[in-house]
Amino acid sequence: MFRFEKEQKVFDLNGIKIGGQPGENPPLMISSMFHNKDKIVQDRKGNFDRKRAEEIIRKQEELAGITGIPGMVAMVANSPEEAKIYIDFFLETTDMPFGIDMWVAEQRAKATEYVAKLGVQNKFLYNSITPWDKDIKGQVQKLKDLGIRHVVVQAFDDQDQTPAGRMKSLESLLAQGRVTLIPPSSIPLS
Repeated sequence: MFRFEKEQKVFDLNGIKIGGQPGENPPLMISSMFHNKDKIVQDRKGNFDRKRAEEIIRKQEELAGITGIPGMVAMVANSPEEAKIYIDFFLETTDMPFGIDMWVAEQRAKATEYVAKLGVQNKFLYNSITPWDKDIKGQVQKLKDLGIRHVVVQAFDDQDQTPAGRMKSLESLLAQGRVTLIPPSSIPLS
């Protein structure tokens, strides 16, 4: 089996081991709920079919148990108020980790503050730092201040959508966030 020569980091997301050498830990399945046109969503004010949403979560838990592939849910929200409703529901329903999927950095920040206020940072995956965010350094510092440890970094270059373009985007994002987040020597790039 293929192995990386460089040491690989293993991260703990609410008891789920992520990373390491290939085959060391199973992949993490991230499902999505409350996205646009999701049949359980009644409106973007946080009204949804709670019974059906719980059934979907239970099914994911069941599949994780059968397959050994751990799961989490990324909940799509358009506003911090909507995100709070989903977060409260999710925390009442399951122990799985979760993420909030929001396009606007300022809105994501407010939802993330709520996560920190609840003290559930260990269950939370911040989605995401993107190349089009205006203040990446400030965003990274805010995440650090809130105790957020798990972050998706979305490497994308709309001018160059090749793997080389994605690498260029990733290097730019890491350079902007590196100063306040973690020292360069501890960033696993392979």
